[in-house]
Amino acid sequence: MAKWSVTKRIEFDAAHRLSDYDGKCANLHGHRYAVEFTYSSTELDDIGFVIDFGYIKRTVGEWLDSEWDHKSILKEGSFGIMGQDFIVVDEVALMKQNPTAENMAAHLYGIAYQYLVDAELTGRVELDKVRVYETPTSWAEFSR
Repeated sequence: MAKWSVTKRIEFDAAHRLSDYDGKCANLHGHRYAVEFTYSSTELDDIGFVIDFGYIKRTVGEWLDSEWDHKSILKEGSFGIMGQDFIVVDEVALMKQNPTAENMAAHLYGIAYQYLVDAELTGRVELDKVRVYETPTSWAEFSR
């Protein structure tokens, strides 16, 4: 059966650190993240879209902009660096797991999927995968 797929790439800047990690990433540091959301369908809508790129930008793009862009993404309860307490003066986004590219991809998959459910698109459009680039040469992806 024929199938179309589309991918929307959205970039944002954020800092993170990994708790209980023995390496440089235990320190707070930043990345220029890129996230790719890939959707597919066996049929196109009346316009000829799998899904409107503008819809993706207005939903998950705006979520990323308000929730993660220019924030420190940390694991809940991890407010120390190198064993020292510190006061966070910038905005922080908390995750239940370490903010690895793998966990970020799974989290964003859930966000993007919920937007499909809310728009009643799940019968026609599938969310194939979410890919999170931590660097231009390193990424993780999540799919169901």
